Amino acid sequence: MKIFCILNNYCGAKDVLDWYMVPDSGIVRHDNPVFVPEFDREFRGYPSLIVRIDKLGKNVSARFAHRYYGEVAPGVAVQAVDLLDTLRSSGKPWTRAVVFDKCCFVGEFISLDEWNNTSSFEIRYGDDILSWNKCDLKESIEKVIEAVSRENIIKTGDLILVGLSQESFVLERDKKVSAYVGDCERLQIRLK
Repeated sequence: MKIFCILNNYCGAKDVLDWYMVPDSGIVRHDNPVFVPEFDREFRGYPSLIVRIDKLGKNVSARFAHRYYGEVAPGVAVQAVDLLDTLRSSGKPWTRAVVFDKCCFVGEFISLDEWNNTSSFEIRYGDDILSWNKCDLKESIEKVIEAVSRENIIKTGDLILVGLSQESFVLERDKKVSAYVGDCERLQIRLK
């Protein structure tokens, strides 16, 4: 299984669409606890829309990309903030700050029919609520699949995490991260 984390795909992003890859040990499923790592002072969660690939493909055109997925889920991509700043400022590769065990929270998947009947989802973290709409994506999911499959073979079970915004929240112990699609809770992660 490959996990692609997409960067710069929200309205207002000036950089071109890009991605990095995460190993499967980076995944945390719905309703599991997460121990906040100790190798950095601050970790931030960035809400993402997760697409699960349903079939094998290479060089998939955007006009046919809807045939390659049937479910999406809310999720969160986690970054080590200080480490990321240090690595970027020194010109070193920055993947260590975004690719580590349990760096991607994955919610329950829902059908495209259910997703299409909803215009947004929200992340609840303590008293904070962050909301996103489908129209906040700079490029459609189909365009993202086209871009990724141009350089990679996509396979059944692969995940694509599409970052939705620069808005984020600081991960703190003894708090809960929840994601709602409509009125249904589809992600719950307890931080320890």
